Amino acid sequence: TLFDRVMSMSVGKTLEKVPDSTHDQLLRKALYLLCHLLFGSAVMFFAAFMYHSQLAHWTFALSVMAASAWNGAGFYSKVWATKYNEQVQQAAEQRVKGAAGKRAK
Repeated sequence: TLFDRVMSMSVGKTLEKVPDSTHDQLLRKALYLLCHLLFGSAVMFFAAFMYHSQLAHWTFALSVMAASAWNGAGFYSKVWATKYNEQVQQAAEQRVKGAAGKRAK
C-alpha cells in the first residue's frame, strides 16, 4: 500500500518516531491520513483559487515561466563560461609551449 511505501521513505522515518503501542500501527496510519488530508486540501484550495482568480493564475504562470527562463539562462551562462575558460587555458598553454620552443632554438 502507499502507507508502506511512504514508511520506507524519509517522511516515514519521521512517522516511525511517533510512539505507537497499537498492533497494526493505527496511530501512525491515522497521522499519515491526517497529513494526506491536509496536503490534499491545501493543494485543492490552491487549484480552486487559481481557477477563480485570473490575476493570480496569470501571476503564477508568469512566475513559473520567469523562473524557468532564469534557471535556463543561468545554466547556459555557466556552461559557456566553463568552455570559454577551457579554451583560454588551452590557448595560454599553447602560447607558453610555443614561446619555450622558440627560446630553445
